[in-house]
Amino acid sequence: RLTVGVGDELVAVTQAADGSLGNDLYTVVGLVRTGIPALDRGGAFVHREDLASLLALEGRAHEIVVLATDRSPATLAGVKPRIEQALDDQPVLVRTWSEVDPGSAQLFAMQSFSNAILLALFFGVSAVGVVNTLLMSVLERTKELGVMRALGMRPAELVRLVLAEALMLATVAVGVGLLGALALNTYLVVVGVDLSVQGGGFEMGNMTFDPVIHGRVTPDAIAAPVLGVFGFSVIAAIWPAMRAARLQPVDALREV
Repeated sequence: RLTVGVGDELVAVTQAADGSLGNDLYTVVGLVRTGIPALDRGGAFVHREDLASLLALEGRAHEIVVLATDRSPATLAGVKPRIEQALDDQPVLVRTWSEVDPGSAQLFAMQSFSNAILLALFFGVSAVGVVNTLLMSVLERTKELGVMRALGMRPAELVRLVLAEALMLATVAVGVGLLGALALNTYLVVVGVDLSVQGGGFEMGNMTFDPVIHGRVTPDAIAAPVLGVFGFSVIAAIWPAMRAARLQPVDALREV
């Protein structure tokens, strides 16, 4: 926008920390693209010493960024109080990234909520399939279950039998699903998805993305669906299991 290149000079004018008007002359040594249009249009990288002189901040810093190795919300929530306690006697403001950028935090929260809705729909469809499968299995084996009841099998044992079948179905489903997911996620992580139209990146939400999007697999992304499938399978099996437990041997043996 300023039509400058390497070797050209720029004058920077800004408000200094002491209330004065800071200004200085800088030489352009390179052009960089961050991928964030707003930052590219209104920002520049300079040496810290040069910036301190421009802003009258010699020997001081206006901001310190702390990066945690574990960046989960629970960990970050605990880091902030510890930093505030360590800097209790200093006139500083401690904020988490979500407090600095509430817009992005809200976007991530909406994404998590959307993922939860999709998982709920997925598990609901799975539960209907489990109920249908086990209920048909119980109905087709009514006489067989009646014989088992006549031979002395207790209702609780029939319930455990149907629940065991549900767990077996869930185990097979999880095994097949993990194998398919392994192949798809390996492709997404290693190769990625090329979304470029003319060979360049694309912009969305005022952010510039690389033309090739790579996936990332986390333990939570695997554990949540697996545990959900087992949990919903057991819950869905309760109705067929209770129906099997209420069978009366005489009535069951009369079934054709």
